[in-house]
Amino acid sequence: TVSATASSSLPISFGASGQCSIDGTLVSLTGAGSCTITASQTGDATYEPATPVARTFPIAKVALTVTALDRTITYGQTTPTFGVRYAGFVGTDTAASLGGSLVYTFAGISPAVYGPSTTPPTSVGYYTITPSGLTSDNYAISYAAGTYGINPVRVTTALAWAGDPSPNPVRAGQTITFSGALTNSDTGAGISETSLQVYLREAANSSCELPGSTRRDFGTLDADGHVTLSWTPGVADIGTHHLLLAFYQTTVGATNYADATSTCVSVAVTAAKLDQTISFTAPTCV
Repeated sequence: TVSATASSSLPISFGASGQCSIDGTLVSLTGAGSCTITASQTGDATYEPATPVARTFPIAKVALTVTALDRTITYGQTTPTFGVRYAGFVGTDTAASLGGSLVYTFAGISPAVYGPSTTPPTSVGYYTITPSGLTSDNYAISYAAGTYGINPVRVTTALAWAGDPSPNPVRAGQTITFSGALTNSDTGAGISETSLQVYLREAANSSCELPGSTRRDFGTLDADGHVTLSWTPGVADIGTHHLLLAFYQTTVGATNYADATSTCVSVAVTAAKLDQTISFTAPTCV
């Protein structure tokens, strides 16, 4: 509200120009810039009109923060739609009250190296999303970055026996042969069959505990994803054993794919006791 007095004590009227309006003595601001309020008194039968008096004051822009929304996808998925949230609008103002167009700039967060670029990244990593490009006569716009995460694909695999190990049971000193095959659900992951370590090991039970225990043998898959391993039990191995055919890989060697999940299959193998024979020569009577 505004107020003014005349030396004649006659009533004052007010007018407004600039980024404001006035109703009686109540001033409403309509935008950033400046506002001029002019006080007038037109006189009467006794007094001449007074010289109008104008007063001008600045109207600062309102602070508006535009923050990029976080986005996360898995490698290979469609690039998401990026967006922002606003903090600071006055009255009924919305994003439609702003000029310009939103632009998003992406930059890698260590160890990712990228940009700055307005083209969204496509490789696994985390990136800042910084909005810009909006304009306004009434708002002082500041921008805050969000985060764009591209997570690696988790490669899945399946491992299976090609057939029952043979022979089973096996005598101590004999050799039992195991054959298995691995299939990879995502051939684009950079996991070649020959890169996977395959091993046969003895475990206390049939549970697949990886890695650990004593590894009986090692091998690698051939180009077709098959492996053949063998085990020759000794006398100390007589009894039932849970043998695991398994693979474990700590890295797939491809930036956009996570480590392959370890897996194994178990089979019970019996190392039988050795056969023995008795040689007995009949006694001779004399």
